[in-house]
Amino acid sequence: MKAFRQIASVAAAAALAGCGPAPPSPEHQTLTDFFEASRVRDTTVLARTASVVFEPRRDGVVQEFEVVDAGAETGPKQVSVRAQVRTPSGQVVERMLVVTMQREPGPHPWFITGFE
Repeated sequence: MKAFRQIASVAAAAALAGCGPAPPSPEHQTLTDFFEASRVRDTTVLARTASVVFEPRRDGVVQEFEVVDAGAETGPKQVSVRAQVRTPSGQVVERMLVVTMQREPGPHPWFITGFE
């Protein structure tokens, strides 16, 4: 009986573990690192993730975002992002951004090379 209870609790725990939110995609994680590092001008993180900066004094600060379309998996990739951006004047506006990414070897699979 004790073995049955142990098996049942392991099975229940495994089932619940599968119900949590999915981990962010590599593209989403790279964008999160990029927007956070740009916000505080963290050049160390930016050097690992991008060759451009989302300049707070010019472009604003991304407060939250969602990936709308992740584009093709090969070559330079165009990722469409819907973002809530606090402008330099303090307003919060929704902006659609197209971020260009390319594959990189190493622990960070995507590198941001541009945005519009």
